[in-house]
Amino acid sequence: MSNTIVFNPFDPVTGRPTVDGFVLADIGVITPEAEPGYVNGARVEIGSSGLSPVVINAVQDGDTLVIGVLCRGDSSFDSLDMVMLAFRNAAGQQRRIDIRPNWGDEPDPMTAAAVAETGYGAANPDPANPGTHLVEAPSPFGFDIRTNKPAHIGPTFYQRSGPSGNWSNASAPTGFDCKVRSWRPLVTADSPTEIAWSLEVRVPVGVASGGAGWIDLGDDFGLFIDVFRALRYLDEGDPLFGWSQYIFPATAPVLEGIIDLTTDIPAASFGRGLKGAMVSQGQGVRIKGGSMGIGCRQAGSAVLQNTISKTVDNTIVAQLENTGPLASGVTAEVRMANWGLGPPQFNAWALAAGCTNPSPPVTVAAGTPGSPGAMVETLNAWPAATVPVDYQMRPHQCMWVQLKGAGVVFTQSSARRNMDFVNFSSEERPAEISAVGYSKPGDGSDTQEFLLRTRCRKIVVSELIGAKDHGEETVTIIGGALQNAIENDKLRRDQIDAPRTHVAVADSGRRGVDMYKDSVVYLWITEGLRRTHQMMELDGVKGEIWDPSPGDFSLAAYHNGVDDPMGWQMSGGGLIQRGKGVYGIKVKDGKTATINVKVGAGPEIRPGDTSDLPRKFPDGDGGANGGGTGQDPKPDGKPDGCSLQALLLVVIPAAIYAVGSMIA
Repeated sequence: MSNTIVFNPFDPVTGRPTVDGFVLADIGVITPEAEPGYVNGARVEIGSSGLSPVVINAVQDGDTLVIGVLCRGDSSFDSLDMVMLAFRNAAGQQRRIDIRPNWGDEPDPMTAAAVAETGYGAANPDPANPGTHLVEAPSPFGFDIRTNKPAHIGPTFYQRSGPSGNWSNASAPTGFDCKVRSWRPLVTADSPTEIAWSLEVRVPVGVASGGAGWIDLGDDFGLFIDVFRALRYLDEGDPLFGWSQYIFPATAPVLEGIIDLTTDIPAASFGRGLKGAMVSQGQGVRIKGGSMGIGCRQAGSAVLQNTISKTVDNTIVAQLENTGPLASGVTAEVRMANWGLGPPQFNAWALAAGCTNPSPPVTVAAGTPGSPGAMVETLNAWPAATVPVDYQMRPHQCMWVQLKGAGVVFTQSSARRNMDFVNFSSEERPAEISAVGYSKPGDGSDTQEFLLRTRCRKIVVSELIGAKDHGEETVTIIGGALQNAIENDKLRRDQIDAPRTHVAVADSGRRGVDMYKDSVVYLWITEGLRRTHQMMELDGVKGEIWDPSPGDFSLAAYHNGVDDPMGWQMSGGGLIQRGKGVYGIKVKDGKTATINVKVGAGPEIRPGDTSDLPRKFPDGDGGANGGGTGQDPKPDGKPDGCSLQALLLVVIPAAIYAVGSMIA
């Protein structure tokens, strides 16, 4: 139900949510904070096929609603980041709240100083005014966590009495609360900086608790959430600045033009918020763990991956759980695209040739939001003998699974996965950039231009052991990477001699830490943004709207050597360099291009982005030039002319065992 958020009552056992800005544990970011208040609530992930850039949590707390918004993958703290919340009741009355969480780069986003990451993030009240800023205690792991702070600008409240027309200023409702948090995930040496931020708001459900200036929200009300993530790059004097918008509901169009009192949110752009007597309509079957709950399981393996084998039988798996009544006859349809940025529509992906489609039906046990029913898997069998020969050349695939079932309520009916588990020293493979299925470019050309943004988180495994709360994402991704490493280790445990990895100590309680003393997992992500040539303006600053629907492609890579440098290179396809870890590529509308990706870690590796690319597109460039292909997709979803073969050089990890009990 991509247009519905269910506000279940909080679980009295785990307690009500605390509005302090902490929404959920970010992957690999160690903190003593925890937030069990959303255990019974809803979660919506927006904009990813691996690690979602935006996550929304929601729950009801008595006569208030609590909404948490997390945003990551940002390039700098910026006062032009914004979250817009809008509510509409059955009478058509509307309220809007604009929140600008961060103290950011000021004042002009296109100056060198602004690009130099001078923004501060969450602060109380002003980091530029000595003596008034509350300095945080330093994090022992260096994440620069700043929490429980007021928003930099706003919240600003607006109202209108009907479905259209300008907004007017309004006062804050009684009982409203808002707090902000910011942090810096640990990245590898010379990787582009990644920053992240989150906020929580508490809003009343009606006039009785919120005052006469608020509106009564029925049990089925209109809800609109737009997360504006501002991004900036200074490209050798040719600056780029824009916003990517992450919107609930998924069907709502982006907001264009000047964002002010004249900004229109059409009635059709509102999704549904359900509470009270209506919550049961939003409880049902979902994919457990989102995009990481689907994948390919090869015979003899426990890991869900993206790799399709021609020598070992495959099974495409979707792991399901249920928060509502028993659901029968649930099936899964599987579609595939080459690893990279696939088309944005499900039907534009190719049916998996030789794979059982749809899966045999399964029954998903009943459950509740706080206690989902037992997990069940849909299984699409794919024998090695029926796997097309093309997969010998391109075994790493993106997967998109869509669920179906007559009369079944799905709270999440599909997921797209584009993250692989690998082991470093070196990984080289092609990635496909698709320009299929998008609206025509706003500049009137026949070429789609994409920005590719790379970044790499570094997660030291021994630091996770014993930490208070990892979060489900960390357990899924790090646990999968380590389990993949175990399955690639052909040595018996009692034959291993690995002094780098396992240091015996008298205190057996330290064994897990020492066993992973030199283990690291790199989470390498390339995010795709499509340049729309549509513009928006906020506070007099104009920028382009960058479409995030291409998604991302990523690797979760285990490596034995925590201090070894990690680096990557992009080449081919007519790529240009826009900045450190940022690339541009043009692809003819309706066609595809292939680039080459090489990622590795080890003592001899140059750290960070080591690509050797031109800085500008050639004059008259029409897309997919140079080393690119610009192919028409074949019916099986694969372009002609692909000759790059994925190369995997594996350093066998040693002395890795008992993963689940260590970090779960």
